[in-house]
Amino acid sequence: CFFPICCLGRESVSERGASQATDWQETKMDEFEVKAQIDQMVNFILQEASEKANEINAKANEEFNIEKLRIIEAEKAKIKKEFERRQNQIEIQKRIAFSNEVNQSRLRVLRAQEELVEGLIQEVRKRLAGLDKQADQYKKLLRALIVQGAKKMMEPTLFVRCRKKDQSIVEGLLKDAASEVKKATQLDLSLKLDSSTPLPPPPAEANGGLFCCGGVVLLNADKSIICDNTLDKRLDIVIHQRLPEIKVGMFGAMN
Repeated sequence: CFFPICCLGRESVSERGASQATDWQETKMDEFEVKAQIDQMVNFILQEASEKANEINAKANEEFNIEKLRIIEAEKAKIKKEFERRQNQIEIQKRIAFSNEVNQSRLRVLRAQEELVEGLIQEVRKRLAGLDKQADQYKKLLRALIVQGAKKMMEPTLFVRCRKKDQSIVEGLLKDAASEVKKATQLDLSLKLDSSTPLPPPPAEANGGLFCCGGVVLLNADKSIICDNTLDKRLDIVIHQRLPEIKVGMFGAMN
């Protein structure tokens, strides 16, 4: 009876050891599975985090490139605008400089033309002042000037002024001039020489002062109406009226 009991005791101990080993192995496997699951979860999380980080980096790089391109384009536009502004400023300065140069050239041309015209006028004055050297022609000219002035004024009494050197000539013309006016206008005209107020002397005798190239000045009785029929005045009228034609004749048509 003892042996079986001992055998039974040994078998029980062996079975218990096997059961414990099995339990340990099962526990060990559970730990491995848990660790594997944890590792799998960690790897999944890391992978998700990595993908998310890559996505964030890609988006950040895209936004960076877009912003960089925007800044570059904005700076390029600014530089282009500044370049155009400076280029326009340079063009404007060139145009102003060119316009100023053209104006200066025109002014120089105009001054030269004015000097030539003035020289021509002075030459004409000089020739007018020399008309009295041709006594007969100058005498006829004085008579014509007196008659013309008297017809224009149509006053019954007129005083005639002339240069001091012409007074004797003019005084000898008054009677014939009055007759000619009466014949043309039926006006009984009285012409008188005003010797108290002679006209200025010829240019050669003026010594830089007032001068008269010849002709006459007519005044009515109270001297309120004056007809300046001197050669100087006639020349001034011609210059005023015909100056454009004179310039065309001298310099040609100008734009």
